[in-house]
Amino acid sequence: MKLSKAKEDLILTQVLHDFSRTEDDHATALERNNKSYLFYTAKLPKASIEEETGLITSDYVEPVMYQYVKEALPQLLDSFTEDDQLAVVFRSGGAFKNQQIETLITDNVNKIFLRDNPGYELLETLIKQTLITGDSYAKCFIDESTQHEQATSEDWIEVSELMSQLAEGWEIDLPADFADKKTGDIKGFKWKKTTQPTIDPQTGQKTAVDVWLIRGDIPLIKIDRKLVIEAVEAADIWVDTRNGSDFTKVRYLCHRVKSTVGDAELRGYDPEKLKRAADNEQENVLPTLYFSDPFSGTDSDFKSESTDPKEKLIDILEHYCYSSQLNSKGETRLYQITTTRSELLNVEEVSRIPFVHGQCETLLGSYYGRSFYDVAAPYQKHISNLIRMQMQIAKMSAWPAYQVADRSLKRESLLNAHRPGAIIEVSQIGAVMPFERHQLTDTFYRAKDDLLQSAQASLSSRNGSTDFSNGVDRTSAKTVALGVYQEGLDGNTLSKNIARTLISPLYSLIYQTIRDEGFPLEGPDGQPVEGIALPPVGDFVVDINTSADDLAQVNQITQLATFGAQISQANMPFITPQNVYEMLKTMCKRMDLDPAIYLTDPQQTQDQHAAAEQAEQAFIVSEFNKIKLEREKLALSKDAAEKALIDAKIYDITKNGEHDRTIKLQESLTAQAAQMAANAIKDTENQIKAAAVQVKADEVEVKRKAVNGEIILGAAKHATDITAPTINGVR
Repeated sequence: MKLSKAKEDLILTQVLHDFSRTEDDHATALERNNKSYLFYTAKLPKASIEEETGLITSDYVEPVMYQYVKEALPQLLDSFTEDDQLAVVFRSGGAFKNQQIETLITDNVNKIFLRDNPGYELLETLIKQTLITGDSYAKCFIDESTQHEQATSEDWIEVSELMSQLAEGWEIDLPADFADKKTGDIKGFKWKKTTQPTIDPQTGQKTAVDVWLIRGDIPLIKIDRKLVIEAVEAADIWVDTRNGSDFTKVRYLCHRVKSTVGDAELRGYDPEKLKRAADNEQENVLPTLYFSDPFSGTDSDFKSESTDPKEKLIDILEHYCYSSQLNSKGETRLYQITTTRSELLNVEEVSRIPFVHGQCETLLGSYYGRSFYDVAAPYQKHISNLIRMQMQIAKMSAWPAYQVADRSLKRESLLNAHRPGAIIEVSQIGAVMPFERHQLTDTFYRAKDDLLQSAQASLSSRNGSTDFSNGVDRTSAKTVALGVYQEGLDGNTLSKNIARTLISPLYSLIYQTIRDEGFPLEGPDGQPVEGIALPPVGDFVVDINTSADDLAQVNQITQLATFGAQISQANMPFITPQNVYEMLKTMCKRMDLDPAIYLTDPQQTQDQHAAAEQAEQAFIVSEFNKIKLEREKLALSKDAAEKALIDAKIYDITKNGEHDRTIKLQESLTAQAAQMAANAIKDTENQIKAAAVQVKADEVEVKRKAVNGEIILGAAKHATDITAPTINGVR
């Protein structure tokens, strides 16, 4: 987008102001994320230090948070997958439904995410990030890459012939003035335009066509457009958090892209601005991940440490913001403004912010979500401290302190006191005695057990894990069933939140990118599908399948079949088969089962013969209409030919100057033409009447077949109807 210098200054000022305004939130979120990862990697709480001596008594950390994240992650991954793809289905939000297009969109989006991109790896990374820190970010965009090759030909070859030999996607990289010059030679690539005689297939006349011939070093090019999905670190995101938990209301977001000067130049950015950015770039004083102390950054270290000017590292900032300062009508639009830390590089109007924000647990009014860190960190602190106390007591018991009477032993003996089989020289027996220390009481161990049980209850309930590790009494089947049912409910709580904030928005973003960027879709045969109008709006429904859902679904289907059999055999006059079908259909929907798979509408079964009759009748009418249309075309063609012949005769007679005879002959020919037209119309009417008679005959035959079918069907139904009375053993 080309802008005046004044507008460039306006938009640069706006985005840099928004960027500085989000710095505080970014720093706070980054510190929290780092603490979350330190707890996850069991680096917090810090080691216990003796206050008097300053010695470390123990640095053991119980990995509480790691254990429960590791337990929850595979369950969540399993709950979103089905038959080697994500259990996600596109649902159009437009006025018209088209199941084929919806299936095509679902298949293509799954293919893009799972096969064109490392979908499972991305999903695992994003969900793990969500569980640990409470928030995760994913980005979706179109990435274009260009490949160059060269073909060599000593002989002249037609452009069309060479194009037919190239692989899919490859083209000849023709110069810009190729079509304007009859001959040319650029870096060994030669071309010329010639004409070749040919015959026009429509007129049969001889004509000449232009033919382009090429030879030499022929440049070839292939441009690949790939839809890329990638996980983004929270350290690279600055966002306006004033609108709370609703990410769709975000008015400003900045993504920091780390790049070298050379790579940034390939994107078309101003080399002078990039050079100045590399000269001025300093390492951000805020840390990224895995620092030992808060804000222990590298301070004055430079990113641009390479001696190669093209390999110096810089920050490219992609700002996504709404502004009314660039539109000629003053309308607010969404823009992508690319800058360095201080200079403008590019401005483009866009239709979407290409990010999604996943959350573990949403808090109303808060942009940042709640995670396992918020629940596990207190338990990890206290349990680690309790275990450190136990370890300290155990060490003191293994290597106890001693009380010694003054001047009752030689101090040199203390050097060997802890060696197995050591001999301590004393002045008198009993002069050296172990110093008695208090042992941990039962109250301590009860408190520890209570803390472990509390952690199990608080954290397992978040990921839907029921603990049956100690076995279950055979008589407690009902308790187990209740536990599995509760597991499904608890797992759904976390799964639904991740599906709502991460997976469904991510798939919708992929679809929006496909629609807005004109990205090609592929059919089931792998061939491109063109000419399809994609729905302007729509969303993706995520089918969550927890570890307990499979067993629960089997039980539901069994209950459904049992109920259907019982109600069908009840022989109640006020319940018809259609009523039973509607009951079972409602039950299927409440159980999240597809009624079309498990049930068949009785009306469809009863109306099979009627449907066949209607189809046959429609076919007869269609064939009759085709015959009628063809006959009318023939009649019109005949009339047109005869009229043309008469016109030709009239023209010849008039040209010869025989006026009197010409007028009479013209009148005679006109009368003949009128008579022939009347005869043709009469013949057509007779043919139509004959066809109508045949259609009626066919209709009579169809009705006769239908009556016979109904008689047979009624007899069969009477023979199998359990409600019909039995007379002499026959119903």
